[in-house]
Amino acid sequence: MKFLLLAFAVVAVATTSVFAQEDEVESNARLLVAKSVVNDIAVVGRDLTIRYSFHNAGNTAATDIEVNDEGFVSEKSGLELVSGLTSFSIDEIAAGESVVHNVVVRPQQAGFYNMTAARVEYKSDDVEIAAISSFPTNIRVIPADDYARVYDSHFLDWAVFIVVAFLVVYLPFSKMQKTYQRAGQSQNNSSSKKKKN
Repeated sequence: MKFLLLAFAVVAVATTSVFAQEDEVESNARLLVAKSVVNDIAVVGRDLTIRYSFHNAGNTAATDIEVNDEGFVSEKSGLELVSGLTSFSIDEIAAGESVVHNVVVRPQQAGFYNMTAARVEYKSDDVEIAAISSFPTNIRVIPADDYARVYDSHFLDWAVFIVVAFLVVYLPFSKMQKTYQRAGQSQNNSSSKKKKN
């Protein structure tokens, strides 16, 4: 019995110390950062939206958040920055709160683009923490002609097709109708001449 009480006391003390350590760990801000591409298809010359999503999974506010994404600023990147900032600051994200930041870029050439992670630095109770975002690895950028051939409505193409199809059917039909009318008139004229005679 003494052994059972002693074992129970040891388990209770160990459990209490584990929960105390977990409370200390969770009392900090824990910033989760995801970098994603909003568009389903990346096309040369069309806007491509990159979304940075921040969520504070900790119990305290994350402050002085600095985000730096150098993947778009290089001239060799093949992407032109249209709107938004790739290096920006967020004053504070409270515990349990989420924030979203969008950047719009325009691909300049077809091929595969290797997306890099953004670097994030923030403070939690005056302790500086560094992290990186998640990132989509490769983005396939297709040429504008390929996109147009597959996804555009082709309204002009269909309009031309309908006009040509109408002419191909109507012109021979109208010519045939005129021929039958002339033939019918000539038969009527010849039969009326025969009746008069």
